[in-house]
Amino acid sequence: MKDSVEKQVPPTVKGKNRLRDFFVRRRVPEPGFTELELKHVLEKRGCPVCRLTAGCERDYFFGFLHEGYTLLEVIDKLTASLGFCSAHGHYLVHYTNGLHQAAFVHQIVSRRIYEALRSAGGRPLPPGLADGDATRLCPACTSRSESAGRAVFFLAKLLKEAHVQRQYGHPGMLCLPHLQQIAPHLADDVLAMLLDIHAQRLASVFAAAANDGPAPAESRKAWRADALHATVGHDDGLGGFLPSAASGTPSVPVESVDGLQKDLERRDACPVCLAVGRVWRTWAVWFESTGGREDKIEDLLPRCPRHVWALLHTAGPRLTRRVLRNMLQLAGMQVNFALGKLRQKPPPTCFRDLQGAFGRLFRLSDSDTRLARQSLARGPNCPVCRRLDVAGERTLRLLFRMLTLPHHQAQYAAGHGLCLKHFAAAMAMQPGAQLKDFLCRTQAAGLGLLEWELSEYLRKAAWQARPDPPGDEQRAPRHAVVRFSGWMEY
Repeated sequence: MKDSVEKQVPPTVKGKNRLRDFFVRRRVPEPGFTELELKHVLEKRGCPVCRLTAGCERDYFFGFLHEGYTLLEVIDKLTASLGFCSAHGHYLVHYTNGLHQAAFVHQIVSRRIYEALRSAGGRPLPPGLADGDATRLCPACTSRSESAGRAVFFLAKLLKEAHVQRQYGHPGMLCLPHLQQIAPHLADDVLAMLLDIHAQRLASVFAAAANDGPAPAESRKAWRADALHATVGHDDGLGGFLPSAASGTPSVPVESVDGLQKDLERRDACPVCLAVGRVWRTWAVWFESTGGREDKIEDLLPRCPRHVWALLHTAGPRLTRRVLRNMLQLAGMQVNFALGKLRQKPPPTCFRDLQGAFGRLFRLSDSDTRLARQSLARGPNCPVCRRLDVAGERTLRLLFRMLTLPHHQAQYAAGHGLCLKHFAAAMAMQPGAQLKDFLCRTQAAGLGLLEWELSEYLRKAAWQARPDPPGDEQRAPRHAVVRFSGWMEY
C-alpha cells in the first residue's frame, strides 16, 4: 500500500519537498558557545549566570596586564571612572603581579586630572568629577556587567524552548539578582513559571532552615549553599576586601570631631575611607555579639550580595543562620507577591455592561502585570549600604565645617587628603567657593606628587637604571590605588 501511494506522487513534487525540507533544516541555527555553556551549567546546582561570570576578574585582568593597560580606550575609561573601584583596585594589587601596569596607567590618569584641576576651568574635568558621579562603573565592573548581560540574553532565548523550561530548576536555577535581570526579557507565562519554581525552592530551603535541631556537617553546608545561591548568588570574592570584622573596636565612636582630626593627620589613607571602615567593623562586630541572642536584628542585617558575603566570611554559625533565614524570608515575600500578581484572576464579567467589563478586565490585567514586574525589579534596600552611605556623607559634611578653621586646613594639607572617589562625592555636595578651591588645590598637589613618584618608579624599573638604588617610590603603585580606589587595609 505504501509503495502504491509513493508511486502516485509525481517526482517533481517529491523533489520540491526534499528541497524545502533541506532549507527548513538549514534555517534552524546551531546553538552558540554561550548557549551550550548555559545548558551545561543548568545541570549543576546554583545560578547558571553566576557560574558563567565566576572568572570575569581573572579574564579581564589577564587582558589588562598583557596589553590592555597600554590601550588609549582603556586609559580613557579609567580616567572617566577615576580609576578602578575599591574592590578591583585592590584585586589588581593583591591578586595579580601588576604593579608595573598599575603604575603605568595611574601615572597617565594622575597627570590628566592634575592638569585639569590646575587649569581652573581651561581643561575639562573627567566625567566622574564633572557630573559628580562617584559611583560610575570602572572598566572591570563594566566587563562583569556585560558578561552577565550576555549570559542573561542567551538564557532568555533558551527559555523559549520547552525542553529547557523543563530542565530549569533541576537543579540549576537563577539567583534573585539575575532573575530580576532576566525578567524584562521573558514573556508573562515564562516568567510566572520561573517564579513558581523559585517560590517552591525558597520555601523548601526555608523549611530546612526552620529546623534548629542537630544536622550533619554536609547537610548544613548544602543548605547554606542553596540558601545563598537562591538569594544573593555565588561569592564573587570581592567582598573579602572589606576590613575584617575581627579587628573591630565597637566602643570607639565612628563619627566624631576627635576621630576625624586624628584621621586628617594620617598620610596613608583617606579620612572618609577610614570613617566608613570603622562603621563597617563596628556593625559587623555588633551583629556577631547580638546574633546569638534573642535580640531583633533582622531590620539591620545586610541584604545586598556584597555585604552578605563579606559578613559571612567571619560570622559564627548562629549569625549565619539568622542572616540566611532573613534573606530567604525577604526573597520569598518578593517572589510570591510578583507571582500572585501575575496569576491574578480576572473579575467576574457583568453581562449587563459587556463593554465596560472588558475594559476593566484589560486595564486590571495590564496593571497587575506591571505591578508584578515593578515589585520584582526592586533592589535589596540593604541597611548596611545605607549606613555606610550616611557615614560617608556625614564625615564629608563634618570635614567641610572643620576646614573653615586654619589649623585644620594645615592638618588636611599635610595629610593624605580625600581619595578621588570621595573627592568626587565632595564636589557633588557643592561646597562653598573658597572650600572648593582649597580642596581642588590640595588634590592637585597630591596628584602631582603621585605622578612624579610613579614616573620615578617606572624609570627605575627600566634595565638601564639598575645601578640606581630603590627608594620610597617603590610604594607608589600601592599609593596610587589608595588615592584612586580608596583605602581598604585597615
